[in-house]
Amino acid sequence: MKKSMMVLMIRLSTISLALLCQLIIFCDGDKGTSPEPEAAPQITQDPAVSNIQSNSATITWLTDVESTTTVRYGFVSGQLIFRDSSAARVTTHTRNITGLRSNSDYYFRVSSTTSGGMAMSDELTFRTGLGVTDLGPAAWAEYKAGNYWQAIDLFKQLLQLVPTSFEACNGLGWCYATGTVDSLQAALDYFRSAIGLNAYLPDAYAGRGFVHLALNYYAFAIDDLNRVLAERPNYVFAHNSEIDVKDIRLGLAEAYFYTQNFTSAQAQVNILAPGNGLDANDPATWVVDGVIYASYAEALLVWIEKLKTVTA
Repeated sequence: MKKSMMVLMIRLSTISLALLCQLIIFCDGDKGTSPEPEAAPQITQDPAVSNIQSNSATITWLTDVESTTTVRYGFVSGQLIFRDSSAARVTTHTRNITGLRSNSDYYFRVSSTTSGGMAMSDELTFRTGLGVTDLGPAAWAEYKAGNYWQAIDLFKQLLQLVPTSFEACNGLGWCYATGTVDSLQAALDYFRSAIGLNAYLPDAYAGRGFVHLALNYYAFAIDDLNRVLAERPNYVFAHNSEIDVKDIRLGLAEAYFYTQNFTSAQAQVNILAPGNGLDANDPATWVVDGVIYASYAEALLVWIEKLKTVTA
């Protein structure tokens, strides 16, 4: 019995030793076959912003290894409170960021991650495009700055987006009526469109009245300018305070003069220059700045021209 127990113990010891040797051989033979630690990604092409719209933008960058995609962004530098990401492992990273606020500056930073680490860009910035509600104010700002062609481009963008925009038509009329652009027929067409879209638009009537006057359409000019006075007796152009009721009355004086309605022309001159002293029936009053004129009409026209230099 003792001999049998001893034989069994020897056999078990032999089996255990064999198993141990196999385990050692297995472990030693596994060298070089276990997975290598994953490399941290590197950004090989800096982030670029494209397809910038009023409420969206596309951000793209490249990494050397496949990794995740994350864009963090916000309105304030260092406070990137919004996040857009994808867990898909790629080397070309593209995120189309939507729901942005128009005409606004955004700050952003991109990052890509593997189990081996993270690559992160410097903070960058972009500005979203103008939305429909931004185009009108931006266009008028360019108009006020004297950048008429830039204003025309913005007004046309607005008109393309909103074909019924009387503001765009009115703005285009004023731009084309300027001496820099000087396309009076185009101005006239746009003013007509603006009035067709909004019959109560004194600025458009004023602009059209001045264009009619420049084109020698005096009767039409009289109608337009009187319409402005009827609606706004103390008229001031909303986008250029230097154009006001004095210009309207001076335009009327000129239009009335060239239709030979001297009485109405004189009435406007009397308002603009109360001490002019002209009297159609008294040749002694046909004097302007010490110069005596042969006719009342001549003296009246000189007064009108003189007032142009005063209101310019």
